[in-house]
Amino acid sequence: MENPIYQVTERNVDGCGGDATEYVRFLTGRPLDGQEAGAFRQELESVKRAAAAGTDSSTSDMIETTLELFGRKTGIHGETVLSPFAGSFEF
Repeated sequence: MENPIYQVTERNVDGCGGDATEYVRFLTGRPLDGQEAGAFRQELESVKRAAAAGTDSSTSDMIETTLELFGRKTGIHGETVLSPFAGSFEF
């Protein structure tokens, strides 16, 4: 199985309802189970709280930090990817 790609969206990034989306691939060869997904979400929320209390971090920065921390804690490593698409065609 290929490594699954997840859409990660930070809600209301600008205080006016705008969202920011990145895509993350976990290098597991399988989808995250419920416990792993919950742990990743908790880590995202923790990093966002820390960013809100300190420096102004972009969504990308927070996701990269979360991936690093999550990987250290769980051994599940991930990376951001540009797009979930295998390709696109226009005509």
